[in-house]
Amino acid sequence: MFHRIFYQDWVAIVPIISFVFTAGVFLIVSIRALSLPKKQRDNLANIPFEDGAPDQADTRNRSSRTH
Repeated sequence: MFHRIFYQDWVAIVPIISFVFTAGVFLIVSIRALSLPKKQRDNLANIPFEDGAPDQADTRNRSSRTH
């Protein structure tokens, strides 16, 4: 019977640990996203709007830089 009570106390800690871990990851990702330079943020924001495969978009961007 006492093993069951101890087990229930341990199970109550798991959601707290999960929440702290998830909140920590969220904060790290948020701080990293907010600290990006404006040019890099704009570049990442426009990725969904580029046409073609990534290698085709990369080739197009290189050719526009040389002209």
